[in-house]
Amino acid sequence: MPQSWYEDRVRQLLGGLKALEQSDEEAEAARRDAEAKLEKIKSGTRLKDRYLWLLVWANGDRSVYDRIKPLRDEIKLRKQQIADIPRRHRTMLSELDDIITDDLGQNDPEFQALLSDQRSLRRKRDTCNDALRTISATRKNITGMSSSMPISPKGKELATAEKKTGEISTQMRLVHGKVVEVNGIAGSYGSVSGALVKNLNTSFPSGEFRYQQRKDELNTALRTLGEVDRKVSAISDKIEKRLRELETRRAQLVKAKRDRLLSTHGIKAT
Repeated sequence: MPQSWYEDRVRQLLGGLKALEQSDEEAEAARRDAEAKLEKIKSGTRLKDRYLWLLVWANGDRSVYDRIKPLRDEIKLRKQQIADIPRRHRTMLSELDDIITDDLGQNDPEFQALLSDQRSLRRKRDTCNDALRTISATRKNITGMSSSMPISPKGKELATAEKKTGEISTQMRLVHGKVVEVNGIAGSYGSVSGALVKNLNTSFPSGEFRYQQRKDELNTALRTLGEVDRKVSAISDKIEKRLRELETRRAQLVKAKRDRLLSTHGIKAT
């Protein structure tokens, strides 16, 4: 971002915020003045003179209504202006924050290091979440097979069961690879034990189909996946917590610079 553009845009936004404060004060003063005038007129007039439908129906004094209507219109307009100012204020502050963020990202070493840490942690979190999605899909497939597995499959039933077993073996190897990847990036946030990782690197042998043996193998795989899921989730949670801390610090740095700019120009920070 060219420094001249940054300075010009910041100056424009600060000027806009200052003008908005003044507009808010002027609108509030105009509303109060119109309300005071309206109350003064109302105190010395009849109800039927103050509302068009009543004065037509009850033969009221039109001149009173004609004096009151512009004041009511003024009050309505000023209330709308006042109600819209917070939205415009938030929009300007948001743009100012974006510009400050870009400037800090290019010129402030602490802020640059913080952004770099955030990018690294997001990649680590994504790696964990990718592993967790694969674990979840594998557990679902194993649960499905375990609940529907025929006791003594023959013919097509046996072929289908063996095919499904092969698919699960492939998925277990895929989970193994992704968990190894998690261990490679997690660092101080933890790791999955070597024994659990080794247990993931398993397959279900084909050949003669023994129902109870296969059932036990699937249950063992489910227990292993459950434990791995807990470990990877714990790593992901720690990374997410650190990301929240960094995001809080990032927002603090941006707000601190924004508040300094506002204070220098005599603009309220809220």
